[in-house]
Amino acid sequence: MLSITAPKDSYIELFMSLLKDQETPSEYDFWAAVWTVGAVVGRSCYIDRPRAPIFFNWYIVVCAESGMTRKSTVINFAHDIIQGCLPSYAVELQTKTTPEKLWALMSNQSGQHGKSHVVINISEMVTFFGKEGYSMGMPIMLTDLYDCPDKREGGGSLNYGTLPLINPFITFIAGSTPSWLSRAINPDVIEGGFTSRTIFISSESRKKLIFWPDKLERPNIQATKEYLNAIRDHAARIKTVGVDEEAKAFLTKWYSSRQFNHESYLRSFESREDSHILRLAGTLALSQLKSNIGISEVELALHAISRAKKSGRTIFKQATFDLKLTNGLDKIRETLLKRGLNGVKNNELQMASRWFLTAMEYNSIMEILTDIGAVRMYQVPSKSSKGRPTKYFMATTKILRPQTWKEIQERSGMSDEVNEASALPPPEKTPVLPSPSSQVLKDHTSVQKPSHSENSSLSSIDLDISYITDDPKRLLS
Repeated sequence: MLSITAPKDSYIELFMSLLKDQETPSEYDFWAAVWTVGAVVGRSCYIDRPRAPIFFNWYIVVCAESGMTRKSTVINFAHDIIQGCLPSYAVELQTKTTPEKLWALMSNQSGQHGKSHVVINISEMVTFFGKEGYSMGMPIMLTDLYDCPDKREGGGSLNYGTLPLINPFITFIAGSTPSWLSRAINPDVIEGGFTSRTIFISSESRKKLIFWPDKLERPNIQATKEYLNAIRDHAARIKTVGVDEEAKAFLTKWYSSRQFNHESYLRSFESREDSHILRLAGTLALSQLKSNIGISEVELALHAISRAKKSGRTIFKQATFDLKLTNGLDKIRETLLKRGLNGVKNNELQMASRWFLTAMEYNSIMEILTDIGAVRMYQVPSKSSKGRPTKYFMATTKILRPQTWKEIQERSGMSDEVNEASALPPPEKTPVLPSPSSQVLKDHTSVQKPSHSENSSLSSIDLDISYITDDPKRLLS
């Protein structure tokens, strides 16, 4: 796929040229430049779409493992560029805060200026969102304020009443690691609409490798700031960005012919994909000091948003897959422990996990569990000579060991260390298991008796399981 390029002689092209000798991926440079345009324009200009106006507030997350692609470099550079270009009443945040403090700040701005303008620039998203449970209310607040409503009531206290927000505008760019996102952005947040409003950008390779970068010339930085100030003044003067007829016809045809996906992230993102395209096309027009969106801006916006959608899918698909498999494994373990020595029929165990695992995933996991000795598998002959034998699974105490559970997750593909684990030799069989992984019994009873080939330690396994399965919730906690 072709890399992202900026419109010729635009502010975005100038911004990206300043980073040409940095290791940051071009994708990061492009979206950081787009964010700076929206940060300085604020509510002074918007795309006048009937019944659904679009402002230029961007929610952008640059995603990569620490130190891999220099995400902090481009975020900090964007911070440096907007200095001296923001409106006088705007506030920039670079430290941790809470939803309550942010609401109070914006309410105070509303009271003084009749509008609120907050710019958030955070090199590590966890710094802003925090690890505490109450901080996860931040996505809810950002989701609510994304469309820049005229007024919002909230916050405050019973004694002093609510704190109103008037004409709020909030935009942010932040860096994050995929592992933190997979933990923090859970399915409830995806379904709640935060991810559909956010552009997630990831890249695994740097633009180039530079040991000793050249110093940025001060005149070049100043020229970029002057161009950004010109965009801010131009946007305030024209107030709205229009869409010419050719671009509108092109977007109408695209909108009526697109196909929707069923994955949770893609379904959520595509609900606002048209708005993202218009917002980016408008930003590209402003970056050239234009007043209307043309076909060239629309085509570039379609290309960039399509890449962003694929990037976000890559990040969240693995997180969703991991969560699904984890829930499936938990259900299998819980069902096995509840039955104890009685064992569970194969079809019953598969039915218990059917909401989380496909038939192929279930069979693969049961093979792994049997292979490492976490379960024992029996085949009970059918009462009629023509029927197939019934397969039963029974848990051993090994299924309760944290080390074994981690091994199961790694071999199931749910761990970052899965590639390393696949290179290791297969784990040794535990000595307490019978030599065959499957055996045929003449009849199935509620209490299994060990065969003569099994030593006495096998019966201690069964006794341990029987003793502790009275409280499976305690074991799963």
